[in-house]
Order: sequence, then C-alpha cells, then structure tokens
Amino acid sequence: MTDNKTSSKTPGRQNRLILLGFISLALVLAFLPKGCRRSNEEPSTLKNVTPIETTEQFETKVLGVDGLKVVDFYAVWCPPCKVLAPILEDLAGEYKGKVAFYKVDAEQLTDLSARYKVEAYPTVIMFDSAGPVHRWVGLGKRSMYKDTIDEHIAAQPGQREKLTPTEK
Repeated sequence: MTDNKTSSKTPGRQNRLILLGFISLALVLAFLPKGCRRSNEEPSTLKNVTPIETTEQFETKVLGVDGLKVVDFYAVWCPPCKVLAPILEDLAGEYKGKVAFYKVDAEQLTDLSARYKVEAYPTVIMFDSAGPVHRWVGLGKRSMYKDTIDEHIAAQPGQREKLTPTEK
C-alpha cells in the first residue's frame, strides 16, 4: 500500500517540477539582456573594429602593416564573444591611431583559425610587424586587455616577447 501512495504522488510532483523548470527558464529568458541571447546576427554597431572577411584581407591588413594590431577570433553564436565585442569597440576608440582592431569570424575563416590554433571562443591575438605577441583565450575584464596593450605600446618593437610556435 505504501508503494501505491508513493507512485501516485510521484507523477504529480514530477509535473510540478517540470512546470517550475519551464517557468524559471521563461523568466531567465525574459530578463536576459538582448546581447546575451543566441543570435546568428553580427552586431552592426561596430565603428572602430574592422571585420576581416578573407584570408587575403588578413594578410594585407594585419600581417602586411607595421604597428600593433588586436584581432578578435569569434563565433557569431558565442555569448562571451558578444560580451567582448563592445569592450574591444571601446578600446579601439581609445587607441585609435595607435593600435588597429580587427575581428575574424573563426568559423568562416577556418584556415586562419587553424594557423593560429584558435580552439576556443573568443580568442584575441595581438600582432606586431613580426607576428603574434600576445594571446587571450576566453572573456576577460576590460582592464586585462588594456593593461597588456599599454605594456606593448610602451615596449620597443624589438623588446616585445614573441609567442613560441606552439602558442601561436
């Protein structure tokens, strides 16, 4: 008889838990900022970060030019990438004329992703005229990017540490 009472209460309890789960999910989605929701649309508000759409464009704009360049390897579906985009946009405005900022859709330009061993999103790589000099993997605070950029601006080009081939 105990088994019957337990089994008769279990389906009702399961239904309430499922309903509670759906309500919780609906509330989270209702209050989630729009920029954090999954979307395949790229933000059109970028003014200071230049999209790289081809490997040739990357070769010309990033590798073929002297100076510091920050390249964001992102995926359009990646929530941390969407959080990082306005941070890099802000930094690009702050460093205008000193550091060039670019973004690469890593899932579209897979040859570049493979060449620079992009295995997680976002991956941000800083380049100078000799190649990659710093790499950030994952989302970080604005100050983390700013402090490293400031260090590289202050260093003479020959004094910047290069990434080893396994870090590139």
